[in-house]
Amino acid sequence: MIIIRSNEVITTKWSGGTTSQLAIAPAGAVYADRDFDWRLSSAEVNDEKSTFTPLPDYHRFLTTRKGSLKMRHDGGEWYSVGEGDVAEFEGASLTESEGKVTDYNLMVRKGRIEGSMDTEFLEDGETLFMDAIKKSEVTAIYLSKGGHISVFCDGKKAAELGEGDLLIFEEDDHAVEVFANAEGEVYIIRTDMRVAGK
Repeated sequence: MIIIRSNEVITTKWSGGTTSQLAIAPAGAVYADRDFDWRLSSAEVNDEKSTFTPLPDYHRFLTTRKGSLKMRHDGGEWYSVGEGDVAEFEGASLTESEGKVTDYNLMVRKGRIEGSMDTEFLEDGETLFMDAIKKSEVTAIYLSKGGHISVFCDGKKAAELGEGDLLIFEEDDHAVEVFANAEGEVYIIRTDMRVAGK
């Protein structure tokens, strides 16, 4: 289990705003080399209109942490993506967006890794029960918005996360529970990465 705190993340500039790489695999992989298996990141989009960087070898998932945006691919129909919505698209597509948002991204290498992204809103005191994590998977839990959550593995408290913190389970086989223990609503994003075909 790995915990990446929000104050440990390095933020860099891109043409439309800033981006923060939260995690990348394998360890030591470099995003610019385009030979990573998967990558999790969060970006601030400051321009009203943006064009995504082409990533032809990758499949992508995106949701917003704050705000909503419109997206389209290869000149197709525009559609809206807001908090809790998940967009799934090919990195090779010409992807355009409109709107200033904070987003959350998963990129997976096609042919090597399969991925998924789910979102959940919990009120104070609510518990999210997750399926047992398989040994062939890497599962990440990200507290996108809200005060704090407690994460339990097999009935034992494993971690406490604050807003912007990321928890990664690697090759564990646990029953996981997420408990919201803050006033108001919390917004959680879960991603799963697994070897293609398994």
